[in-house]
Amino acid sequence: MSETTLDEAVQAFAMWRAQRKGKARTPDHLKAMAISLLARYSMSEVCKRLVLNSGTLKSWGGLNQPDRASVTSDFVTLVPNDHADESKPGEISLTLSASGGIDCKLTGDLQPGFIVSLLQMMQGVNP
Repeated sequence: MSETTLDEAVQAFAMWRAQRKGKARTPDHLKAMAISLLARYSMSEVCKRLVLNSGTLKSWGGLNQPDRASVTSDFVTLVPNDHADESKPGEISLTLSASGGIDCKLTGDLQPGFIVSLLQMMQGVNP
């Protein structure tokens, strides 16, 4: 899985804005794309290039939420993958399931910042 560059994100947001009707909500895949960029670019650079409000971007990533220690949340159980021998050396295979019926399977060269952003997005989904 290759990382999205800031230029690719700029193009994706521009295409969505050109095609959206009215004040449509930003699609989840664009939110995840913007959040994943924070692992490699500054908040101000991402906001400026994607024409986003920093408060909006923070809320997408759960950065404006209360301290996680004070919030009751589901415990995430990690279980060994029975098919680990099918993976290529250095490749990560990650399956995430959240309450509310959200399942996500990722395989490839996964960067820690992307995984953290994805987990934050999944925690922000109301069941």
